[in-house]
Amino acid sequence: LYALVPRSRPAAAAAALAGAALVLGLRAAELPLVGSEYDAASAGIGFWLALGAAVVSLVAAGMAVAGARRPE
Repeated sequence: LYALVPRSRPAAAAAALAGAALVLGLRAAELPLVGSEYDAASAGIGFWLALGAAVVSLVAAGMAVAGARRPE
């Protein structure tokens, strides 16, 4: 998915990145949502990587939208 973003139109790139951020955010939300079901559940590397990747994806989506609005 991320390989296609630079070659996409800005609106399509932003939509793809926002969708990826949604999936990654759901992965990061797994711990707060179901962590109470497991004893001694704590944030591992997967949680932090998913959270960081979701933030980076949202920033990249914002940059794609901002780049489309930039006058040339």
